[in-house]
Amino acid sequence: VSAVLQPFDTLRTRLQADATTGTARPVGATLRAIAAEGHGVSSLWRGSTATVLRVGGGAGLHFFSLQLLRGAAAGGSGQWPQWVGDAAMGG
Repeated sequence: VSAVLQPFDTLRTRLQADATTGTARPVGATLRAIAAEGHGVSSLWRGSTATVLRVGGGAGLHFFSLQLLRGAAAGGSGQWPQWVGDAAMGG
């Protein structure tokens, strides 16, 4: 789903950036400008790798933390693993 919606995100970001610099253009003109800058229509997917890494990494961290908290709340050993304490203390 994200791959299908990425061009809309790219377009939205460009429209917002153009508006803040005072060079706002209509949607069609912005689409043509994006396509003209690089590799045609595939330029609409520019930045997808960074988005996947950001979203994937954040989701992984979220679910990992959720599992740790669920285990602690479910009455596990009552002890956090040593590495969790070390990580929390910056060690």
